[in-house]
Amino acid sequence: MTATDELRRMLDERGVEWWQSVNMLGCVFTRWYSPMFSDEVVAMENGDGELELFSHLMTPEQAVEATLGATDLAADNAKLRELVRDMWHEGMCECGSRGKCASCEYDYPTRMRELGIEEDA
Repeated sequence: MTATDELRRMLDERGVEWWQSVNMLGCVFTRWYSPMFSDEVVAMENGDGELELFSHLMTPEQAVEATLGATDLAADNAKLRELVRDMWHEGMCECGSRGKCASCEYDYPTRMRELGIEEDA
């Protein structure tokens, strides 16, 4: 199954209407409407069989999640609650650091890694 086939299967599973277009060079595009962006999204499978979306290479799963949101909302909500708690700690704790807090033993870098958040170096 190609990346395009997988993408279209996933869109079908979510009940998302998609359509195909072809440009003058014969490149085939998959298009669908994203309520997250209030706009049409266009994906294309490149010659290496990889999916391109917003000029980035990604899997069909990543493309669907990026434009339509995650399917595991309970897990996303739990992660968001943890992130809010972490952000509160950063702003409210006396240590005021992004390192390991000596007063409350909160380890900011470890928590960010656990939540899958990459910080700018």
